[in-house]
Amino acid sequence: MLAQAYLDELCKPAVGESGDITLAEFAERFLEDCSGQWKPTTLKGHRHNLSGQILPFFGTRRLAGIGRGDVLDWQRGLAHLAGTRNRALAVLSSLMHHAELIGLRPPGSNPCVGLRRHKTSFSAQYLDAAGYRKLVIALSEAAGAHPIEVEVIRFLTLTGARRGEVEGLTWFMIDKNRAALPDAKCGPRAIWMGGL
Repeated sequence: MLAQAYLDELCKPAVGESGDITLAEFAERFLEDCSGQWKPTTLKGHRHNLSGQILPFFGTRRLAGIGRGDVLDWQRGLAHLAGTRNRALAVLSSLMHHAELIGLRPPGSNPCVGLRRHKTSFSAQYLDAAGYRKLVIALSEAAGAHPIEVEVIRFLTLTGARRGEVEGLTWFMIDKNRAALPDAKCGPRAIWMGGL
């Protein structure tokens, strides 16, 4: 009963909100309502996408009136890299979904659903035995001038950890041959290291 009351209160539009609310007016509520679900860097990225890619096009438009054609026009006009366009589309889609949840758009009206993401030019490259040999030689040659950087690269190479995870490591996270990350990209995770 208490949970339902909380949901009803959360889903109730704020005072003065109606079908005439603009996307710019709703954007701050979206960020405020959902910020607890995101890490600080994700929130910062969403703010950047809103201010740089979404609000210049949609900011003054009525939230309830934005349709698929509008989103397609917006996508065609974005001059950013494919990865940036894809993230901006994901943020806009999430915003529209939240508007549906709180009753500012009809259920199932998200104009971003089903739109194709732009293909990125990113191509992962994996080292074979010869590639690893070259890396080991290059790191050995650079170790005298850049010992810390070389050790970080070795650690990244041997553990498969993300750069941000390694940069955020502290001694209290190290437990014998394991680094226990309390808050990695997808939640707590362990990075296993070889024995000394």
